[in-house]
Amino acid sequence: AINCAVFLAMVLHGVSALGPTADQLMVWGANNAGSVLISDQWWRVVTAMFVHVGIIHLATNMWCLWNLGLLAEPLMGSFGVAAVYILTGAAGNLLSVFWNARHLSVSLFDQQLQHQVFYPLTYFSPGAGASGAVFGIAGALIVLLKSPRLPVPPEELKRLRKSVIYFAAI
Repeated sequence: AINCAVFLAMVLHGVSALGPTADQLMVWGANNAGSVLISDQWWRVVTAMFVHVGIIHLATNMWCLWNLGLLAEPLMGSFGVAAVYILTGAAGNLLSVFWNARHLSVSLFDQQLQHQVFYPLTYFSPGAGASGAVFGIAGALIVLLKSPRLPVPPEELKRLRKSVIYFAAI
């Protein structure tokens, strides 16, 4: 619901539903290695998982989240699913920051920083979406479904395992 509400608010404020610009995504909280590491905007690690790059991106993430949520909620509860979503989404965004910053060189920015304000989109593209959190929920489900302590009948467990593997492959 938060993902859809953020997207609706974005569109109502003039952001394109089909292809928002990088600047528009950044205004709404997209992730960006330069913004996080250089401008100290660490909140983007969390907010980026609620910002989507168009209606197709939102729809596919929400379809996967809905289906995985139907499998996960009976096993983890609502709080557990929300906790896994936030923790794995933030972890994925943090990994994205460090992956994109692997070529970060202070000397690269020295000349620009001496003459003008640092603009992170010059060096790093924005990242947004719930994909990291969706894959995190799929991973948590895989771990749970591999557990012999899970009190689920074997035939139901086989069906659930096939569903999780199918959704993780998508």
